[in-house]
Amino acid sequence: TGGTGFVGQHLIKALVEEKGEVFALVRDKRKAKNLEKMGAKVILGDLNSTEFLKKTIKNIDCDIIYHLAVLRGAWHQWDEFYQNNVLTTKNLLQASKGQIKHFIFISSVSVLGYPGALPIDGFYPINPETLYAQSKAEGEKLVLEFFKKGLPATIIRPAVTWKAPRAASLQ
Repeated sequence: TGGTGFVGQHLIKALVEEKGEVFALVRDKRKAKNLEKMGAKVILGDLNSTEFLKKTIKNIDCDIIYHLAVLRGAWHQWDEFYQNNVLTTKNLLQASKGQIKHFIFISSVSVLGYPGALPIDGFYPINPETLYAQSKAEGEKLVLEFFKKGLPATIIRPAVTWKAPRAASLQ
């Protein structure tokens, strides 16, 4: 999920080059043209339907799910973040249980808040300070619940990702 985003496009490109068969679940087929050019198979669908997700995962014989889809920004309300970042993660986890080999959840370093001293490790307590970070922390809790119930899972908390401007020349 999230394949039309900045990180998602790079991940799909790398997976296609490495693994070959990659499926991208998208809401807007127009935004997915680039993914098809890379060699990914695009599935038009919705993360709000657990039944659709179960059927899709089973039909494509999916081994690994990379869940990158997210609503970001500071201008949304909690109910929007909850629906798009928490409930969709829960739906995907429910659909995945017993059907896949590994669930990889892309969270955010923002779940940690603003640590006073660095470096920190994976045991540093979460302290989300924005609605977005709170929704990602809730998503992590769900992933951990399903992990405890037997779903192999990994949570990744990337730091800031950005696209570097093209340099006119390298000197």
